[in-house]
Amino acid sequence: MFKYLIAIYCFFFISLTNTSASPKNIIIFIGDGMGISTITAARKYNQEINQKDNLSFEKFPYSAIVDVKCHDYLVPDSACTATAIASGVSANSGVVGLNQAVRRGSFAGFKEAQAKSLLALAEENNYLTGLITNTAITDATPAAFFGHSPEREWQSDADLPLPIRSTEFSDLAKQLIKFTVGDGIDLIMGGGREKFLSQAHVDPEYSQYSGDRIDGQNLLEQWSSVNQGSSFVWNKEQLLEIDPKKSLKLLGLFEPGNLAFEANRNKESDPSLSEMVAWSLDFLQKEDSPGFFLMVEAGRIDHAHHDNLAKLALIETLQLSAAIEVALKKIDLAETLIIVTSDHGHTLGIVGYPKNSDSILGQGYDADAFPAKYSFLNYLSGPGARYAGNKQSLPSNDIQYHQNSLINSQSAKHSGEDVALYATGSGAENFHGAIKQRQIFQIIKEIAKY
Repeated sequence: MFKYLIAIYCFFFISLTNTSASPKNIIIFIGDGMGISTITAARKYNQEINQKDNLSFEKFPYSAIVDVKCHDYLVPDSACTATAIASGVSANSGVVGLNQAVRRGSFAGFKEAQAKSLLALAEENNYLTGLITNTAITDATPAAFFGHSPEREWQSDADLPLPIRSTEFSDLAKQLIKFTVGDGIDLIMGGGREKFLSQAHVDPEYSQYSGDRIDGQNLLEQWSSVNQGSSFVWNKEQLLEIDPKKSLKLLGLFEPGNLAFEANRNKESDPSLSEMVAWSLDFLQKEDSPGFFLMVEAGRIDHAHHDNLAKLALIETLQLSAAIEVALKKIDLAETLIIVTSDHGHTLGIVGYPKNSDSILGQGYDADAFPAKYSFLNYLSGPGARYAGNKQSLPSNDIQYHQNSLINSQSAKHSGEDVALYATGSGAENFHGAIKQRQIFQIIKEIAKY
């Protein structure tokens, strides 16, 4: 009898300790290309310029190591990895929002392979939803949360191969505007206006530029006509004039393409990632809503790494850290889950033996191992290779200095290493150990009860 009582007690104890309240709100921060070495270097840089010991998300109580890969490639791209996070499926490289049955550029099995994203599930449950990025909103990472495409580059109809233009397939910009799950996405912020305007339409900010589309359509006007009482904005001033508590929906596209790197941003005309997050959280926390889902991408970390511009990548990482700090001040962790992760890493390495007193962006000299000075931050590939005709006179802490690379290539390649995940708030204890990237979706879906 005593043994049975012990067994019953253990059962209830384990059940209680494994039970956590469902989070009302979900925020996913994705540092595109933010591998563990990027976090390490950014932490050191943060200590140098801000005298802070850690990045904001490094203080989160729970963490995990995430195994990242495409279904067909060991070293992944943002399309398959963002699809894993968004929809919990293993996709092929270059494919957005579709499972492994669809190969890149192929329509075989397209309709059956469409995977439902966390954002779509949130919309089905009447939650408010938002997407924020400092890249084009139709780029691979945000697109994985709303779109389905065999090719990540099919962002406007001008990008489609000729045989496909005559079919019913919609490019990613049109898929975003025509997103019909629930009542549609409530908040969209990023860049990429050119994908929504035709070549006959002049960009609202730069008169020398026009759109990219060849179908003659102005998708921004279409969005505004369907979403009566909502707002389209294209600069920071317009955004800040809108009361987030009273706005029904918002579409903010602040550049024709990607937003500028934080170091080069026009602070008068374009909002920072932190400013977009601050406005969005005021918008999404409405009293009559059951909760919200928000994905925030710091996509320009990846772009800087592709060019071997380490300082720019570190500044972008610090801006992500600042945006997360803003979020922590605006939400209640008792009802909100925040996770911070990366889709994939880059081959950034910290080499030599820099002292703690040295700048992470500095250079060293080792007569035995290195016949010349070398930067402490290096890449395995990219445009920073040193050879005759490709020498730099810039100091290694300049934002335009290309850190050394081993293999010369026009654009640095991604890495295949695991990435980190940090979690805090309601349900955060469910993230621990070593997990597959697609498990992020599964855990969130389960604890949020989507």
